[in-house]
Amino acid sequence: MTVESPKQFQENAGFQPDYRRKLQETLVHPSFVTWPSLLEGLGSDIPELKGIEFGYCGFGKDRYRLSDHSVDVVNGVKRNERFKALDPEDQELALVAALLHDIAKPRGAEGAAPDPDHGIPSAAIAKRIMRRPGYKYTSDQIEIVTWVIFYDELISGYALGKRGFPRRPFYDLTPEALARGIGKNPDRKIEILDILNKEDVRVAVGDREYEKNQPFCREFLTKTTLCIKDLQPVT
Repeated sequence: MTVESPKQFQENAGFQPDYRRKLQETLVHPSFVTWPSLLEGLGSDIPELKGIEFGYCGFGKDRYRLSDHSVDVVNGVKRNERFKALDPEDQELALVAALLHDIAKPRGAEGAAPDPDHGIPSAAIAKRIMRRPGYKYTSDQIEIVTWVIFYDELISGYALGKRGFPRRPFYDLTPEALARGIGKNPDRKIEILDILNKEDVRVAVGDREYEKNQPFCREFLTKTTLCIKDLQPVT
């Protein structure tokens, strides 16, 4: 007779621990999130978070830990007035995107160059996490979060390119192309992306650079919204 371990018994019985509730409780708690509270609440459920502690953002004197950036973006999103106007489901998705938006940035010693294309692997890791048993996210919810994470870096890159910074062809994005490939839930995606990108840029480069970037980001997303409306079939 084979003796099942507690984990095997749970899996064979179809039992799924409610990791999603734990994630909700940790991120949506009224008090601001701290890195210790994240690791204490989610460290065993999202082990990828532990790697963030050893990554870095920024350049030179502005360099700081990726863990601090992730926490600051989550808290910035929670303070955003437009975030407060979202329904509870989209608030949850916005906070999950904020937590995981840089999860694939390089780890290692201070001074390592950040990967400018980290949005692609970050979205892939977020999808893998949200699909695990116990998180109970729907395919639409996962698609919204991963789409937002993927395009967060592209929107920032677009704005920097408009300001004259050298950017790689990867960032040659147009509103028309974004609108054509946006898929389902376009309004929800654009709104969450706009909120996340604002707080991500503000935390990363400060208010002064944020104010320089935002007109281009806003212009891009406004044009994208108009393109989406143009592509909708006439009823």
